[in-house]
Amino acid sequence: MQSIPNIESFPIWDTTPAPRPRRTDWVTVGSSYDVALLIQLWSRVMQSRLWEIPDSDSIAWDLADVLLQGYRRDTVRVVDGMLQIDRRHLRELRDQADWLLDYITDEHGDHRYVWCRDVGDYVRVSDEQPVTDLDDARRVIPTIEGIREVAAENVIKFQKRV
Repeated sequence: MQSIPNIESFPIWDTTPAPRPRRTDWVTVGSSYDVALLIQLWSRVMQSRLWEIPDSDSIAWDLADVLLQGYRRDTVRVVDGMLQIDRRHLRELRDQADWLLDYITDEHGDHRYVWCRDVGDYVRVSDEQPVTDLDDARRVIPTIEGIREVAAENVIKFQKRV
């Protein structure tokens, strides 16, 4: 005959799942030197356009902290001179780079310069002082194009099945 075990209380199991480590997919954006120049130009523009400053948790601020200040962030890192960001912030970086490109093309557009025969070069027409230097703006444009290419390569594309 089998004896029935005497159970005074039921066991308690911990059913909460263990926290998973945060998975980060790193995307190489480009040279840290080139992106640092882009962030310097972006911060110079932000000083003149205070009403358009992004929130404090923006990827642009993380880039400024890492590249210009030397701080550590979970969204940005520099490995062997190449800048890598978390894939989840790639769209925000592209949007900030597009905004800067729009600003640069407006500030240094063809409508603001005219050819001067005496100088032998284009001179600025308007009396206002530009916020960014024309040479810096020209150096930043390939970096912005590179960010656009990286963003386009890392986009998830959905196809409708027919």
